[in-house]
Amino acid sequence: MKFQTIAQALACTTVALASSLVFAQTAAPRAVGPATQAAAERAPVNFNGVWEMLDAKAVTRPGGPKAPYTEKYAKEMAHFTKHFDVNGVDDRIKLCDDRGMPWVMSSRARTYPHEIYQNEDRMFMLFEGMDTERNVHIGQTAFPTDDGASVQGYSIGRWEGKTLVIETRKLMPRPMPDPFPRSAKARVIERWTMETLPEVGDVINVEGVYEDPEVYTEPQKLTQKWKRAQPGVRVLSYNCPQALWDNHLAKRKKELGLP
Repeated sequence: MKFQTIAQALACTTVALASSLVFAQTAAPRAVGPATQAAAERAPVNFNGVWEMLDAKAVTRPGGPKAPYTEKYAKEMAHFTKHFDVNGVDDRIKLCDDRGMPWVMSSRARTYPHEIYQNEDRMFMLFEGMDTERNVHIGQTAFPTDDGASVQGYSIGRWEGKTLVIETRKLMPRPMPDPFPRSAKARVIERWTMETLPEVGDVINVEGVYEDPEVYTEPQKLTQKWKRAQPGVRVLSYNCPQALWDNHLAKRKKELGLP
């Protein structure tokens, strides 16, 4: 079965777009249509293309077992680390759990590229890891009141010179037990810039702040650097069902005698 490309998805209806973004990884091309390319070039920076992590040492991941938690979540985390193998069999990432924002932006996996499709008022990101997608509404001034929360949240972007500032709200809570908890009060602000390095070429620099006052006593830092992927690199399917973690968690709770 041949799936739609990202460029084709933009021309579809809203319902078709949501469906195609999930499956487009199997055939995502590097090129975009001339009209869309021209629209993107009218923006201060054109982020179109296929990208991959530049250097794991440049990545800062928010949260984690040793983060500065509030009193409530410090107790929850102590309980979690006491009863669960955080870095072993109970590592949710090994069980295909999509952590969502902000952690999708701080992946250190070298082998999973992602594609960005950008025009004047929208930017789509399609990640091979976990079959994840993001949708940034560029130029929108207010967050909707009728949209539900999701793991990626709702993102609004604006240009400050050549810097794209993205704010994400409406994030779905991640209740304990979880090594990366998130509450409904979470908010992420990212600042995207582009530079060209002689030995690498184009590089996207992402610097962000993750705020979740219910979970952390202070804002968490997010950094990422992406370089352009080599010609021919495509974004493929990851094929990762949520049921893997749900079934594993139920089994482990039973083994540990936990409610």
